[in-house]
Amino acid sequence: MDFQRILTWAGILASSRKAVSHSCTAGALAVALMWPTLAAGQTLPGSVRPPAGTFERENRAADVPLSTPRTPFTIDRPRTDPSAVDDSAKVRVNRFRIIGFDAISEDRLQAPLAPFLGQELTLADIYRAADLLTRVYAEAGYALSFALVPAQDVADGVVVLQVVEGSVDAIEIQLKSGAGLVGQTRLTDMIRRRFTPLIKRGPVMVDELERAILTSGDLGGMDVSVVVRPSETTPGAANLLVVVDLDPVVLEAQFDNRIRDNLGERRYRAGITANSLLVPGDQLLLDARATLPTDGFISGFAQYSAPITDDGLTGTLSYSRARSRAVRGFLSILQFEGEEEVFRAGLSYPLRRTRNSSLIVGLEGTAINSDSGIFGITLIDDRSRFYELYGSYDWAGTDGTTGLVRLGLSQGIDGLGATGRFNPLRSRTQGDPEFTAATASLVWNAPLVGTARVRVTAEAQMALHGGAAASRECNYGGDRFGRAYDYGAAGGDHCVNVAMELNDRLTLGPVTVQPFVFVDAGILRQRGRLDFAELRVTELWSAGGGARIALPYGLFGEVYSAWPGKSRFTPDGSSDPRIFFSIGATR
Repeated sequence: MDFQRILTWAGILASSRKAVSHSCTAGALAVALMWPTLAAGQTLPGSVRPPAGTFERENRAADVPLSTPRTPFTIDRPRTDPSAVDDSAKVRVNRFRIIGFDAISEDRLQAPLAPFLGQELTLADIYRAADLLTRVYAEAGYALSFALVPAQDVADGVVVLQVVEGSVDAIEIQLKSGAGLVGQTRLTDMIRRRFTPLIKRGPVMVDELERAILTSGDLGGMDVSVVVRPSETTPGAANLLVVVDLDPVVLEAQFDNRIRDNLGERRYRAGITANSLLVPGDQLLLDARATLPTDGFISGFAQYSAPITDDGLTGTLSYSRARSRAVRGFLSILQFEGEEEVFRAGLSYPLRRTRNSSLIVGLEGTAINSDSGIFGITLIDDRSRFYELYGSYDWAGTDGTTGLVRLGLSQGIDGLGATGRFNPLRSRTQGDPEFTAATASLVWNAPLVGTARVRVTAEAQMALHGGAAASRECNYGGDRFGRAYDYGAAGGDHCVNVAMELNDRLTLGPVTVQPFVFVDAGILRQRGRLDFAELRVTELWSAGGGARIALPYGLFGEVYSAWPGKSRFTPDGSSDPRIFFSIGATR
């Protein structure tokens, strides 16, 4: 929302926006005449650069890696512990004869057994040789395959090892909790369809099993795990016990002071998430936020997502609307008011989905309508239409490291009601409805010492064609980048924002405390001809520290102090540290 840009419009509208109505021009001219008197008594650091971005962007969840080092399935198979085997008897082994294999060549299976040949081996040694074959299958990606030592009489130094190239014989589904409004039958049928391609089709690969588990677990409110058990009817095959834990409803409440300064002091939030509401695996999210007791800001957000196919294709629709009214500071004197609507529709599909790496691609279309004005006169009426193609790759290491890289290309549309290049009410003179940009983001978490961790996040945008409307600018400020500043304190067609946080975890019974320190910085640049009061390049940074706390019964909180690197971009023009807090509950 373009709060401070209203001030720019007020001073120059009469001379540079001839198409605006006579009443609008008269109102703007009045403000221009009042400007020296009004501004003399108040510092207006924010007027040098209007807020960028949208309220809706503030509400969207940050990208987090899907991958995790945790294995989503366990194998319950017969196994002999070599340490429990009698080592008193030995036999000379000249050759291993491997039976039951098909997916892997014999040469590859024999290679790790070479050191055993010509040796006097105990039965425990032979079991260790069988475990080496199991490892070969595991490294090749076969989830259920293993080797065993069958009962035999060793003759001429030849030992037989049997390979069981495990396939899936049957599936059993167990619901640990409720099934939502869709009911138990529809939910279990959906899960069964996702695992059916694994049944009776030969050796099962780890990636295939993990994909079925994880794409099911990615659905709204679901936690899915699998126990692999030997089949009682088919030798060498396995049965899958699929355990589904569905949380049908999640309630959230929160209040904080992370609101743009001229809209109020406290922001309250209430949210509800319903899972498996209309179809199995869907999710409906409703969220409302407002400043109370003042009505400086109120917003509503609704998002619905649902599986389209059984192999991971998901569709998402969302709508948000926000109304803002300045209740503090200079903009309240101007009776500033604004509204914003955002529509989104998207598709996403996992090209790869395993526990240690995932590759997601997607297509998303967005329509943004925003308007704002003073004294009841509309000065900005902007409409943006664009679509984005993106790909997201994330990974997890065995040492606990996780990371995510996202690349995107967004293309504006000159149509569907988009504001034209020469519309006098557009938010930026350089705003182009066909604005094209390449975007990139990074999330990286890694362990340090003990429970201490480091988290690095970054985002970048490069304008490839035209200039961005205010709602499409890359912005700095808020709880991701620029924690000492209000949302959208600075914006640009191009940007690079980076943040680093060091945190630790302290557990005191049922209470977990996470102290942290952080530093972030941003470089933003405008292309083309500058609007009045715009800066070509803006460089900002902030630093601070605080703590998060998690309490029983779903209670949580956060408080931190943040120092701004440049005071002119803070609401009051001060370089003093700012205190932010958040308190909430979820269940």
